[in-house]
Amino acid sequence: MSGLTCLLSRTEGLDQRVEWKWSEVLSPGEMQRLAFSRLFYLQPKFAVLDEASSALSEEAEVELYTRCKQLGMTLISVGHRRSLQKLHDLELNLGTNGHWDLKCLKRQPTAGGQ
Repeated sequence: MSGLTCLLSRTEGLDQRVEWKWSEVLSPGEMQRLAFSRLFYLQPKFAVLDEASSALSEEAEVELYTRCKQLGMTLISVGHRRSLQKLHDLELNLGTNGHWDLKCLKRQPTAGGQ
């Protein structure tokens, strides 16, 4: 689901205690996939994701975000990747001196389906 089956062989199973620091052994992408695995397990209603997919391919990003949505999560992302826009309905841009802008990213259906 999150692309971490290789961890099973590296850790000799999920029930084994490891004697290394995850952040020193796993790549940034693996760490991000592990964070998504936690989301899939916990299934919160809301999740704030700060640069949660920056080390992943866009394809992996779409797969993981799509799975979160399928599980009923509302996602709030902080990030710089343009690819995040297609995964959200709204974009909030925060500026200086308290200025902000909220923009609709997906076209809403109109009456009559036009």
